[in-house]
Amino acid sequence: MATWYKINASAKLTVRADSLNVRSGPQLYDFVKSVKAGEVVQATERALISGDPWFHISDGWISGKYVEGWVKDNNNNNSWWYVEKNYGYPSATWRTIGGKDYCFGKDAYLFVYCYIKAADGVNYYWVDDDGVYMPEYTTKTPDRNKYRVVENYATENAYSGAAPSADKVYARNDYQTESQMKVNAQYILNYLRAKGWTKNAVCGMLGNMQSESTISPGRWQDGDAGNMNLGVGLTQWTKATKLYDWAAKNNLYPLDMDTQLKRILFEVTTTDPNEIQYTPKSPQYPLTFQQFTKSTQTPYDLACAFLHCYEKPKNSQQDATRGAQATEWFNALS
Repeated sequence: MATWYKINASAKLTVRADSLNVRSGPQLYDFVKSVKAGEVVQATERALISGDPWFHISDGWISGKYVEGWVKDNNNNNSWWYVEKNYGYPSATWRTIGGKDYCFGKDAYLFVYCYIKAADGVNYYWVDDDGVYMPEYTTKTPDRNKYRVVENYATENAYSGAAPSADKVYARNDYQTESQMKVNAQYILNYLRAKGWTKNAVCGMLGNMQSESTISPGRWQDGDAGNMNLGVGLTQWTKATKLYDWAAKNNLYPLDMDTQLKRILFEVTTTDPNEIQYTPKSPQYPLTFQQFTKSTQTPYDLACAFLHCYEKPKNSQQDATRGAQATEWFNALS
């Protein structure tokens, strides 16, 4: 009997065969249609049947031997790997894909949001939340207390199988799970409470961040990474250049959690009209941003204030949703 191994996946695959049959089931000869070389298909599942790979697309199943593209493994913390024709995949190596450099661990998953020791044994390369090598952040002294540092990518697994420790956060350009959001939310609460914010104020803001970015500093609007005309980060700064320009001026990495929290603290006190984000709206929301940070109003009410005074989305009818989320964070966090 054939052994099946299936994973839930999200994959964008390019056909690498002159013509590829779409079948009603893996290894069946019931052909539904065919797709041609260069066509791009979306897959939602991958199955291995005694080692024979298949991907499930909207119309049926296609062989995994004649496609190429990125695959997100929804079983393993949404980790990414790259499938090549003949079902090869890079592991324990650097690889240039689409003009960008990526590093894959021994387990063939993509390293993200970490430093990786260079071949010279001296420098450490930074890969961002999408796994892209960012040469401008190369350093000899990575912050080991804050970031993962990979000493030997050829012998280490990219997927650790565990949540980050208390001083680390998730920063993916993806929708985060409830447990991932909680890790980040607790980090933000600890950070800002140490700066004098009330728990009520932080949770009011978290209720908004949940809707904006699922509390991920690495989240881009619509997942469109690098599009500077769209929003980015915890509060979805729009345009993204607002955050990026400020971070560059301060020699900071824009998609870092601490960078974005520093940006918010800067917004509390700045008098530069081009940088002010929070504007009171009397009579319902008269608090200044500084007063907001010290407020003991309910998290629900402060979420509504942050919605209308800071976020100001086109759809402003979100008080109930964001207020309820703020209340939930107040009850869930310590």
